[in-house]
Amino acid sequence: MDNIIHASKARGIDVGVMDAAKSIVRQAIDRGYGKQDFSRLAELIRNPSA
Repeated sequence: MDNIIHASKARGIDVGVMDAAKSIVRQAIDRGYGKQDFSRLAELIRNPSA
């Protein structure tokens, strides 16, 4: 994700959505969900305290 964000910024593309997605992914990893699938991300979006 960092490469995409960096390349987008360099070309003047808004990265707000990518920054938000990266934040959610980081939260999942920090909570120990790194090996689970994307459904865990949806769960974190619905219930941030999960």
